[in-house]
Formats: sequence, C-alpha cells, structure tokens
Amino acid sequence: MRLIYLLMLLILCTSIFSFDFGFSPRSKMDIVTDKLIKRVGERLCEKHGMYMAGTGGGAPKGKLDHITVMLGRNGGPISKEQCREIMVDCIQTYLNEINSNEEIRPFLITYPYTFANVDITIINFYPDGKKVLDPNISTIGTNKKGITYAISATRLGPYKSEVIEPYEEALAKLHPQAIPKPDTQIITNFQN
Repeated sequence: MRLIYLLMLLILCTSIFSFDFGFSPRSKMDIVTDKLIKRVGERLCEKHGMYMAGTGGGAPKGKLDHITVMLGRNGGPISKEQCREIMVDCIQTYLNEINSNEEIRPFLITYPYTFANVDITIINFYPDGKKVLDPNISTIGTNKKGITYAISATRLGPYKSEVIEPYEEALAKLHPQAIPKPDTQIITNFQN
C-alpha cells in the first residue's frame, strides 16, 4: 500500500513539474529595457525628490513601442511651471538615454524614440503621504497629445480638471532657443 502512495506521489510530482505554466525566461529586450528604465529613473528620482512606483512598456509587435514610468513625489504642491520643468527633464533624459544606447536600439520599434514613445506619470503627495488635491496639480502625465496637468477633487475620484499642453510648447517655454521660430527659413539651395 505504501508503495502505491509513493508511486502516485511520484507521478503527481512529475506531471506537475512537466507543465508549462506560462513562465519563461525573460527576453534580452526585457532585461535591457528594465535596466535602462531603472537606472535613469533612479537618477531622476534623486534629482527631483521622487520615487519609482512602477515601470513597464509595450512591445505588441515584438519591438518596444513605448516605455512606461510611474513616479511619486512627496514634496507637496508645486506650480505648473515646476511641474513642466520636472516632466520635460524626465522626458528628455529618457529620450537621450534610449536614443544613445546601442544595446537597446535593435529592440525599438522606431529610432529615434520620440516624445510619443515615453509614458510618464508623476503623482504629487504631501510629505505625510496624502495626495495633493484641488486647487493644486495632483498628477502630471504624458500622452501622445502632450503633457497633462490634472487636478483631483478627491483622493480616488476622477480628475476635476485636466489641461493638456503640447510637448513642443512646454519645451519652447523652457528652452526657447531649442525650437526654431516659425518665420525662420532654412535655405538649402543657393543660386547666384
């Protein structure tokens, strides 16, 4: 009888460990991407007094089409200008790191990566951990349209208001010399 139980236990253990539960080794793309996101995120967190709350990305066609970073900031309310400075710095830092990194380049769906490929969210909290609420900016985020400044009326409820600022406008406000003026013409064909 004991032999039968041991045999049944052996068969059960063998069958359990022979199934594939969907866990597979991480791909090189995942490893390289996670390492870059974490390294850059830690540097930005130290610079701006934030912490990383989550990271990710998307590769629906087998190539990385975006990265996602969620950050928390425990410094209390800050102005729209300060929000803009922090967000533009985060975006530019990630873009510079991604576009200059040879190891990640084969995994990118498009090169160079642009603003549209970087999703960053920063949630503002008070030092005691409570979320910053109306009338101050609660959350700063990016989407394909630009930078979103959102005001929450309650801790978990929907946003009371959102303002989207096109990324080029935010960049121009911080670095006016980096954006060509609309009336500037570039002459490429010289004729006498």
